[in-house]
Amino acid sequence: MQRLTPHFQKVNLPVIVTDKPFARGRGTDKIFQMTIEGNRPETFRIFKGVGNDVKVVATDAKKQQVLLTVKEPKRVFIERVWDKDKHREVDVERVTSEELRRYLCGMDERHLFISELPKGTGKINTVDDAHRWLKPKEWAGTNRRKDAKVKRQGEWFFVDVTEKERELIEEKKLAILKDTALPTRGKKHTCDFYLKVGDVIFIMGRVRHADHKTALFSDWQRVYRNNETATDYHKWID
Repeated sequence: MQRLTPHFQKVNLPVIVTDKPFARGRGTDKIFQMTIEGNRPETFRIFKGVGNDVKVVATDAKKQQVLLTVKEPKRVFIERVWDKDKHREVDVERVTSEELRRYLCGMDERHLFISELPKGTGKINTVDDAHRWLKPKEWAGTNRRKDAKVKRQGEWFFVDVTEKERELIEEKKLAILKDTALPTRGKKHTCDFYLKVGDVIFIMGRVRHADHKTALFSDWQRVYRNNETATDYHKWID
């Protein structure tokens, strides 16, 4: 079984590979677990589980990131979690995936992050491959100008609007909201001006987030979320 620590250390990423599970519940002593703990400094904590194939397949020292793969059997387990509506802990049944899973882990601006890559995407052998697969597929066919600027903050991408989209924004301007958060799973990305038309989101002004540098847009941007997979039983850090 591969030793993970040297690969993380190679790109200057702090990691603790523990022999004890940290997810609470029944059956959690066998499943793969990964989280980010602490605050200044932050550290990756990984529990490989039992009989699981967990390995780093690529590193990038410049980006300070690693590409991690996980292969484990399908397992049913019970996780104990806090239910904010019931104001108490509850037991939730989870099922691990038997498909090969890939995770991009590393440093993004100020904080460590974990992103699960979309499944069924073909070969992903490098950190650059992982970044390409995380880019939103919806860009294709949107007739973006070749010189359209793209900016990223966490899992969100912001792209200059087209003239057709600008006309749509003008048509729907009465629905524009102020100081509204993007629909994020973790900490909020709050926008000065926000407009949602169907499933399409537009923003303008400042986009603020606790873990990222504030982005400032003097013109409208179309918003895209990356292709990260949302997995219920991991403690994802944006």
